[in-house]
Amino acid sequence: ALYSRSRWQFVEASSEAPEEGETNGGLGSHAIDGNSLSFWHSQWAGGEVAGPHYLIFDLGATVTLHGLSFIGRQSDNDGKPEEVVVSISNDYGQTWEDIDTLYLDNINAEKRFLLDDFKECNYIKITINTQHGGVVYSHLAEIAAF
Repeated sequence: ALYSRSRWQFVEASSEAPEEGETNGGLGSHAIDGNSLSFWHSQWAGGEVAGPHYLIFDLGATVTLHGLSFIGRQSDNDGKPEEVVVSISNDYGQTWEDIDTLYLDNINAEKRFLLDDFKECNYIKITINTQHGGVVYSHLAEIAAF
């Protein structure tokens, strides 16, 4: 089962797109709001920001991370994450340990990934190195952990 995200907090993103508006969101916090119709989007207004893109979340507690769940933006737009590096921190995001590299499909549906190694952490960072469609921008509807 997925861990509750009631104590999770969005900490930081490489960039955001508040221009997506109230319905779509565009902010990093929209990746953990429980609404798969809203999403985080990297900056596009005033010029697209090239990757790698990243999102950092405070889990609100120390948990054993077994895996991650991703829900893609509910559209057929290019830009869904393809190669994603998962990093963890136990010191309030001061130092990071890369623990796995995941390859996400170009889909809207939820996909769960069991990590190679189970580790305790209180912060998660996902770094999106490549996006589907060969574009520089990226977006993500939801992320969760188990």
